[in-house]
Amino acid sequence: MRLELNNISQIIEKSLYFSSKISISKAKIYIIGADAAVHSLLKQKIELLSDFTLTTELIASFYRDIPGQYAFIVLDEEQVTVVSDPYGIIKMYYFASEKGIILTDSLTELEGEKLSLDTQALKYYFVTGYTPSKHTFFNEVQKIEPLSINIFDKSNVETKFYGCFGKDLTSGNNFLEKFHSAIRNTLEFTRRHYDSYELALSGGIDSTFLMMLMKDKEMFEKSNFSAFKMVGLGQKKNIDNDYDILHSKRLTEIFSKDLKLVDYDFTDKKVTKDFSLLRDSLCCDYAPAMGYIAYSREVEDGTVIVNGQNADSVLSFGGMGWPRFNGVRLTGLNGFFTRYFQFYGTENEKSFLSLIARLLRKIYYRINYPDVGNIFNRKNYFKGIGLNPENRFYDSSDPAYQNIKNPDKLADWFETEYIEPLLNNHKGLSDHALSVIL
Repeated sequence: MRLELNNISQIIEKSLYFSSKISISKAKIYIIGADAAVHSLLKQKIELLSDFTLTTELIASFYRDIPGQYAFIVLDEEQVTVVSDPYGIIKMYYFASEKGIILTDSLTELEGEKLSLDTQALKYYFVTGYTPSKHTFFNEVQKIEPLSINIFDKSNVETKFYGCFGKDLTSGNNFLEKFHSAIRNTLEFTRRHYDSYELALSGGIDSTFLMMLMKDKEMFEKSNFSAFKMVGLGQKKNIDNDYDILHSKRLTEIFSKDLKLVDYDFTDKKVTKDFSLLRDSLCCDYAPAMGYIAYSREVEDGTVIVNGQNADSVLSFGGMGWPRFNGVRLTGLNGFFTRYFQFYGTENEKSFLSLIARLLRKIYYRINYPDVGNIFNRKNYFKGIGLNPENRFYDSSDPAYQNIKNPDKLADWFETEYIEPLLNNHKGLSDHALSVIL
């Protein structure tokens, strides 16, 4: 989809995502993402409104009542408004050209425009696999941020956020309670509005939780169970995908259910085209994500795919890394103090747990990085989460950055362009909330 704001009659409606439109009063509303069932529910809700005024309360109610990954583009006589989904799954971009602002849901729509590379964003992508916040690979192109309402005229954009979070310190139990409640509500929505369900088992804690919850919701009767199988890789040893399938088989055997394997052949001629589709729609070139394409070819209409891929990252805050000493994994040591600081912050020195966390941190760094300086502050902690896959405190001498030219410059860019805007846009964000986001 492409829309030039100085000539909105020339909108190109073809989108990478499922899309539809509805008119109310003098506005045209394009819904992008999700599926036909969600679009139908959204249109029913919109038609009940006497006035489609985009208040933060109204937008928040859409995503609460109809959970899904969808965005809105609203065209009226005076302006264009773009509403992003809470997680920024549906990618929307805007480009300030010489002729005015161009909106699009695919960077390929900007081929032929005069663009320059953002070297720091590109470097960050090679380190972490994504570009943070509003950034893309190009200086002139920005992403629409998650959880936001963006009002465009021909040359400017005004952004406001329809949700606030992270203002209160959340304990582990409270966090799990909210997480559990959100999943149950989504499964209840699925049970009410879809004829059948397919649980895509991924072999980990996420699949296990979802399977148990679906059983509690009495969804098993209409459920199929499957696992993604990566074919044609020619590996001589088992990889993670093999262990995922093994665990998935054990799970289904417990409940006397059949397991279907959804194959994706990486030697197929369509692979290059499929990778391009993932890159353009999800900005992702992660090989296991090819499972989304495999499932889209296998699953029948009317069946919703329930997928917990990477949900365990919400609980574990991403990979904690495996710190090593003389070839022996010090499992739990790094994880313990990292999780403590994520929940309670790096500045809390009043509790007994804080003393233990700091002691373990000192031991870990003394063993692994004996020459490290005084890096144990809040600033370096969040830089470390953002830049280091093992979530340690940031220090430019860390071997994790040995292949990065001028890591300090990249770390400062990340702080200025991502952490500070997050704290500014979401006032009162706690250390715990910021840790989960990063």
